[in-house]
Amino acid sequence: MSKKPSKTGEKTESIGKKSFDNTSFKKNLGLGSQVVKEKELTWIPFKKAFHDAVGVPGVPRGYTTQFRGFSDVGKSTGIYESLAGAQKLGDYCIIIDTEGSFNWEHAKLVGFKFEEIIDEDGVVVDYDGPDFMYFGGSDLLALYQNYDYKDAKMKTEPQRFIPVVEDIAKLINEILDKQAKGEFPHNITFLWDSIGSIGCYQGAMSNTNNNMWTAGALKREFESILNYRIPASRREGAPYINTFVVVQKIWLRPNAVGQPTIMHNGGEGFKYGVRMIFHMGGKSTSSAKKLSATQGGKDYQFGVMTDIECVKNHVNGIELMGSICSTPHGFINPSEKNNYVKEQKDFINKKLNTNFDDFDIKEYDLDTNAYEKE
Repeated sequence: MSKKPSKTGEKTESIGKKSFDNTSFKKNLGLGSQVVKEKELTWIPFKKAFHDAVGVPGVPRGYTTQFRGFSDVGKSTGIYESLAGAQKLGDYCIIIDTEGSFNWEHAKLVGFKFEEIIDEDGVVVDYDGPDFMYFGGSDLLALYQNYDYKDAKMKTEPQRFIPVVEDIAKLINEILDKQAKGEFPHNITFLWDSIGSIGCYQGAMSNTNNNMWTAGALKREFESILNYRIPASRREGAPYINTFVVVQKIWLRPNAVGQPTIMHNGGEGFKYGVRMIFHMGGKSTSSAKKLSATQGGKDYQFGVMTDIECVKNHVNGIELMGSICSTPHGFINPSEKNNYVKEQKDFINKKLNTNFDDFDIKEYDLDTNAYEKE
């Protein structure tokens, strides 16, 4: 038993301390040698306009990044830019499209490369490539509709006839398991458009659209993916690096002080797990303008002009706000929209089945529902 502290001036006996060896202590815990250093930060590159607007070159590898905002503000362009950039780096892309709005032409124009499968009549019937897989709702259902998430067992009969958020988490985990076993030797970029477009297993089984159930499932199923499985790939010595890019719509919840709170469709589970959030459009209204190239009584909507802000950055701390245009060819600077229309004259004429040399640009304000001609 150690002695009580002495009164002032009295001598005390020193209490001996055992020597401590940190390496031996970790070994006794079963840790062995540890590597805590992370790989050098790298980015999936976007068009230069993105860097001009928010101060970063794209989305960071080894992290989860979210593009959020109201409808029709160009969020999905972040998915197409991520696809094209990840492919250039040699990443394998896993496309998860539960909104049913993935546009293959848009992806191709932004720079994503794939093969068109054409039938004997010259009609494109499918898309393929060596460095990506596409999963729509029907694909998820084909894989997992017999899986009972309550009992965690694959049954012999279909349990439901709609895809659920648990399917996406199960798909990602199974692919990461194969990667860990050496059966899938690739860096991976997962892309999901969009969170909130499908419900959860409990809701599907009870034919009930319960937002609280979906929010709970989203948090529960993706917690380990967001907080461990994706970040773990950043460790020095990890054989691969994995990235996750998601799109999520928002809505406003009124509160007592009169300033509505931004909420996320499908739940708040990703808000805390993602490490970078880009907010597109306004925070109370869309604050976006649709851009049209007009001539001869014909209009082609070639883009959306909006604000973009990095509202969360746990990667390198930069949080900037700027303006950007989402076009069929990716992001451009708003100051370049006139040049874009000139450069893409042939593309626009093909869309309109016309042969004009120039076009006027019209801006349609989504908040006022009015056109403003430049």
